[in-house]
Amino acid sequence: MLYLKAKIIELLTLQFFQYEEEKTVGLKQEDIEKMTMVKALIESNINEVYSLAYLARVAGTNEQYLKKHFKILFGSTVFGYMLACKMEKAKELLSTGKHKITEVSETVGYKHATHFTTAFKKFFGYLPSLAKRNFMFGGCFWFNVKAEIFEVLIMV
Repeated sequence: MLYLKAKIIELLTLQFFQYEEEKTVGLKQEDIEKMTMVKALIESNINEVYSLAYLARVAGTNEQYLKKHFKILFGSTVFGYMLACKMEKAKELLSTGKHKITEVSETVGYKHATHFTTAFKKFFGYLPSLAKRNFMFGGCFWFNVKAEIFEVLIMV
């Protein structure tokens, strides 16, 4: 039975990699490089808010081409990817407990902390203030724990 499960997982993995390769078959290497450059620009300047027109100009293409090929290559819209990068960076900063929410909102490019809080809650499903209360156990598990529950966990 274990052998059968392993073979099924192997087949699914192979299919997944074949699917991922097929996504990029229609793209030229030059197109892949342009989209990768846009992705790197977004990642390296997390506090900037870029327009599609600007990103397309930087990549040397038009907006429609950028939108279509970015989604094919990375599985996300340009703005969806930009938002995900900002929110992951914000979560990372908040979980250290060293930064205020207003500082984090400015760091990831929001002018108003209220807009950041709304976007964060919509993205993760909880308020940024809860991200500050996360405790890490063993380096790999994250729990949202109130102080009383944390004390009980320590006793166990």
